[in-house]
Amino acid sequence: MTREKMVCKVLEVKGIKREQLEAEVRKARTTLAAEQQRLQDLEQAYKANSVELTDRQIAGTLPVREMDVYYGYLKHVARQIQQQKELIVIRQREVAEREKWMVEAYKEQRLVEILRDKIVCQEAKLAGQAEQKDRDAEFIMRKTER
Repeated sequence: MTREKMVCKVLEVKGIKREQLEAEVRKARTTLAAEQQRLQDLEQAYKANSVELTDRQIAGTLPVREMDVYYGYLKHVARQIQQQKELIVIRQREVAEREKWMVEAYKEQRLVEILRDKIVCQEAKLAGQAEQKDRDAEFIMRKTER
């Protein structure tokens, strides 16, 4: 197998690796967006229930038992919000790490492309030199025959 073919095979593998990493980045970003949406939903639920609790307390239509239920629920939602924020930080790190890997894959692929271009240029130069050598030899042969 020629050097050019070997480099082309390596380039093909690097391209596949890059595509896989791009898919992983897309998936990680989608997961992060879903987690951020869940956090937003939890925060909206917390706010809505807090407003409802305050309104009912001001109106004086809230029995003590229901107040305990509201406070318990709000405490539970607040814990979920905190857990969701921690999960989002983890997901953001995952996205950043995968993006870093993807950038490295792009760099590796570009280096192999540069190497391939150099090999092609070098082989073309060698072929041109061989062709020139043949022409020179042919010219010398014709000159010596005369």
